[in-house]
Amino acid sequence: MKEVIRVENLSKAYRVGSKEQSHDTLFGQIIDIVKSPIRNLRNLRSLTRFNGEDDSSVHWALKDINFSEQKGEVLGIIGHNGAGESTFLKFLSYVT
Repeated sequence: MKEVIRVENLSKAYRVGSKEQSHDTLFGQIIDIVKSPIRNLRNLRSLTRFNGEDDSSVHWALKDINFSEQKGEVLGIIGHNGAGESTFLKFLSYVT
């Protein structure tokens, strides 16, 4: 049979954002507004660094997927919510 689809070492990671702090007082809000440009610059710089497995801000949707499909075979993609099925289909259809 002829090989129709081959996937080797397919991985996709998403960076999860941090939760914003909220303040109960007007003074806390003003201090937060004053400090926000510096905090935003630090956050922007941290996005360019990737620490691999130890980075808690990274969520792996797909990691090291390998398979091949022959002509005439049927492929089923199943998994629980958030397992990466839609992400995988986006790769197969060249959307991602």
